[in-house]
Amino acid sequence: MTNLFGSLSILLGRVFDIGESIRMRSARGTYEGLVEEITLNYTRLTGISGEVVYIPNRTIYTETVENLSRRRFETYTYLIPFSKNESTGRDIKERMRIIEGKLSEYDPLSIVWECENPNAGDYLYRVSVQFPEASESIDREIRMYLTEHIFRG
Repeated sequence: MTNLFGSLSILLGRVFDIGESIRMRSARGTYEGLVEEITLNYTRLTGISGEVVYIPNRTIYTETVENLSRRRFETYTYLIPFSKNESTGRDIKERMRIIEGKLSEYDPLSIVWECENPNAGDYLYRVSVQFPEASESIDREIRMYLTEHIFRG
């Protein structure tokens, strides 16, 4: 009976839908994954490493559930140029590691690097940083740091 009530609560409350990522914390542990199926008895999650977890709906109804797919965040993108003539691959990786260390100080949700080679002489790295919320002061600090780091060494 409690599974049925939990199922109705999940389905009618639209807390999460099939295809969304959720995290549930309970006394037995934390479960995180993609919602694959919602039945009257259980919800099936598939975790990042492929494990499949069946959670009784009564448990989901009584515990804290975070819908990761609906989380709000702000993404900032920075372009970082490197000249092939001035730096070796090792130098570029070292500078990228330093920059990523600085970005990590702001507790971002993620840092993603992409490399473009617009011409045979230069590299252009695009780094996208996600934060839980918008922050003009953090964006300004990062831009100032990158300007100092890129143009002064």
